[in-house]
Amino acid sequence: MIASFRLNGGDLLVILSMAMWSVYTICLRWRPPGLHLLTFLFVIACIGDLCMLPFFLGELAFGRHMTVTLPNIAALVSVALFSSVLAYIFWNHGVEQVGANVAGLFVHLMPVFGVVLAWLFLGERLALYHVVGSR
Repeated sequence: MIASFRLNGGDLLVILSMAMWSVYTICLRWRPPGLHLLTFLFVIACIGDLCMLPFFLGELAFGRHMTVTLPNIAALVSVALFSSVLAYIFWNHGVEQVGANVAGLFVHLMPVFGVVLAWLFLGERLALYHVVGSR
């Protein structure tokens, strides 16, 4: 069974994102001390937007676009505010306070919080494998 194991594209993206998050967290120590946290976040967001622009344009070229509806706009705003801006502000502040080595220990709690929040707010079923996986 192990010999037949194969990673798919999504698995590779998750592994790549974990590596990039680790590098990002370690590199936070080199943020200039006088640089305001929101200014730093704005620069990071601009760099990220520029990196994603070719993919966005590629999707537009293939005719894929978001249907503008109130639920879609609400989803974009909530992801932008909570999962992006506030999460980065809190993470950067936490790393600044305790250091990357201590903050890195809490990265493993993100999936646990994801499961608990999905269970509480989205009505997802909590299964035994969620509980076992969080231990």
